[in-house]
Amino acid sequence: MASQNSGSQAKKAKSRYPDGHLALTSSSAHAIKKTGTKRLSGADRRLKRKLVQASAKASARDLLLDDEVRDLEASLFGDVDDVGEIERDISAQQPPATAAAAAGPAWFDPEDASIQVDIATGPSRRRKLRHEEDEHAIDGAEYQRRLRVQHAKLTGRSEVPSWAQVEDAETAAPKTTKAARADDDGGKEAADIAGLLQSGRSVVRTSAKAADTTTAAAAAAQLPRGTLAISRLIDANLDDIGNCPADVVAFHPKRDVPLLLVAGLDKVARIFRVSYAQGGEGCMAKLGIPETPIRSAAWNPAGTHVVASGRRPRVHIWDVSHGACTAVTPPRVDVGDSGHAPSCEHFVVNEDESMPLLALPRSHGAVQLLSLRGHQQAGVLRTGAGTVRALCFGGGRRSTELLTASRDGSVNVWDVRMNRCVASVNVGQGTSVGCVSSSANGSHFAASLSGGYVHVYRWPSESADDASREAVHRFGNLTTDVDGLDFSRDGSLLCFRSRLARDALRVAHLASGTVYSNWPSSKTPLHFVHSSSFSAGSGALAIGNARGRVLLYRLSAFARL
Repeated sequence: MASQNSGSQAKKAKSRYPDGHLALTSSSAHAIKKTGTKRLSGADRRLKRKLVQASAKASARDLLLDDEVRDLEASLFGDVDDVGEIERDISAQQPPATAAAAAGPAWFDPEDASIQVDIATGPSRRRKLRHEEDEHAIDGAEYQRRLRVQHAKLTGRSEVPSWAQVEDAETAAPKTTKAARADDDGGKEAADIAGLLQSGRSVVRTSAKAADTTTAAAAAAQLPRGTLAISRLIDANLDDIGNCPADVVAFHPKRDVPLLLVAGLDKVARIFRVSYAQGGEGCMAKLGIPETPIRSAAWNPAGTHVVASGRRPRVHIWDVSHGACTAVTPPRVDVGDSGHAPSCEHFVVNEDESMPLLALPRSHGAVQLLSLRGHQQAGVLRTGAGTVRALCFGGGRRSTELLTASRDGSVNVWDVRMNRCVASVNVGQGTSVGCVSSSANGSHFAASLSGGYVHVYRWPSESADDASREAVHRFGNLTTDVDGLDFSRDGSLLCFRSRLARDALRVAHLASGTVYSNWPSSKTPLHFVHSSSFSAGSGALAIGNARGRVLLYRLSAFARL
């Protein structure tokens, strides 16, 4: 009976521990130990022998593991007796406190020189580091040097970033509280913007005269056709990307003020500083407008204020130098429609500093003029041709003329000083006009038609005959409706875009009437383009896309931003 019980216990133990590691309860082990070897049955003896063997294996395994752990600790950290000697060696090798502030890396790994990095195979970013095609491997130090050169080539920044610069302990400013640092940063940004705007005021008249006298023919002499020399800079809003498409991008109207306005449906207008050499240099100021997703924004002619609006019946005028914002509600225009408040979703601003005006399209073909100086209504234009689809002010000597386009393809030119129509031209021939834009010198204007077509015309006047009102250039490079047109400040380039298709942006050379074929290419990361703007010196092109990023490109034919 006892042998049967022992056999059943052994079978249960084997089924419970299939890997050979057996275990018994304390009472069973005590019973087997108390019973002599001679009195045990065959099954009990086999069970006891396996228990002894398993115990011996476990002890040997524990001893071996302890030896391996001790050897590993000794190889990594040294023996316990060597701790004092190691500490003395470290103290002897540590440089004095005055040498820590010396220029140079904080730590140098001597094994970098012995490391060999394969740059012939692997990722393409390594193959770009080769100087010769048959080059295969370089050491670690050379690899670091080439990475720095490649980083400077891609970003345009060769100097050490400000966050990585070590400040001298003797000249470092004392630490302040977080609130004090925030106040100092805000005051510094306001002072920086005020200084930039003040520097631009002294060149107002000079810049205006230069824009008037520059013609597209003169610009074509320095800007070749066929291939556009363009290179990418750091994104303008890399430090502060909005959570919405960049629907508005606008450079400051003065050449000596390197500021870029960015706004969108996240209800925030941001001003970034940019440079011709590097690109985006950080956000200088921002304005949040509660309950007003921004759909239109622009600089005033002097460049001291920013005008922004949404679908609300008011416009917001932001004094950039002082940070104050004023909400202006235009009076209603009596055009016989319902009594709901009109939207200020779309507007345009003229370039005449002596008479700064804001034009708002209204229902039944009316256009309301609002003075940016007194915030009062300056007049109402009644086209009588249905809803105004697009409008723009003329540039240069045409800054007091407003161009309006309707659904039937007719374009009217208005003198805002007398509130009367002075010229008219039918550009669409029954086709709807999507948008219009004027060149900076007021010599030409462009209109987009259905189907992605863009026509360029001479600015119409009362004395012009019908032949002069024919299109000078026609472009059909896009297949979707064009919703944005931008002339360069010198009048030599025209950028047209459509947000309905991916990478739908083209740049045309107006002197030859051709579109550049080398840019944008299939690798240009334009995405869905929502906005674009040329800088005051025509040396940079900003492009806002649906991801909220503002891509910045430098035009090498121009020497300044």
